[in-house]
Amino acid sequence: MVGPIHSAPSTQPLQQARVSVDQSLNRISSGQRLNGAADDAAGLAISETFSAQTRGQYQAIRNAGDGMSQAQTASSDLSSLVEGTQRIRELAVQSANGIYNDADRELINKEVDSIKAQMNSVLEQSNFNGKPLFRGGSDSVYQIGPDSGDTLVIAANNLQDEAAQLGLADVSVNSADQAQNTIALADDLLDRFSATAADLGAVQNRFSARIDTLSQQIEASTASGSRITDADVAKESTNMVQNQIQERVGIALQAQANQSAGNILQLLGR
Repeated sequence: MVGPIHSAPSTQPLQQARVSVDQSLNRISSGQRLNGAADDAAGLAISETFSAQTRGQYQAIRNAGDGMSQAQTASSDLSSLVEGTQRIRELAVQSANGIYNDADRELINKEVDSIKAQMNSVLEQSNFNGKPLFRGGSDSVYQIGPDSGDTLVIAANNLQDEAAQLGLADVSVNSADQAQNTIALADDLLDRFSATAADLGAVQNRFSARIDTLSQQIEASTASGSRITDADVAKESTNMVQNQIQERVGIALQAQANQSAGNILQLLGR
């Protein structure tokens, strides 16, 4: 009498081994432990948060760079105003000397008029991406962080009007008295220009410090995200080999079971 025919071994372990082999292969080839939500839903959510934060930080660095460029442009143009004012003061001191007559002072005043025209041109035309730098307007607000409200302001100034109120248009060294007045006026202009230069320098330092901070934050958040998403290649290689062995064993057992069942069926058919 023939005994009962045993059923073939379950194919579930074989399928699991194949899935695990594919998963390890995907992780090794992509370098990522997380290739989909099924791999680790919570880990993927955390990873996406890190990614959004990092992308915002990169953009904030670019924004801060734009702000620094504006401050540097204003500082450069302001330097020309300071240089021009210093030269006018120097000429005024020269013209105030009693050795010069009216004809001499008129010649000196021609250079003063030329410098004054150049200064007025700078005050009128200086701009950054179309935004006036010395003619008032609105403050420039730069988003220098990935979060709402993380901003830095470059305050608008109106040096053009302030210079006019101090009497830039009246600068002249055609006489000793006018030269004396011009010396005093030049000192007032230099005080105002120097105060603006100090403000711009402070703003540049803040932009620079913010860029350094953001760079450090990016490095930290990138490292944190990598610990979650990056695959451990050595570990995945080991897992893949183990699962390949299990897969081969499962295939062999399945084949053996199929062969045994076939032999029994042949016996029953005789």
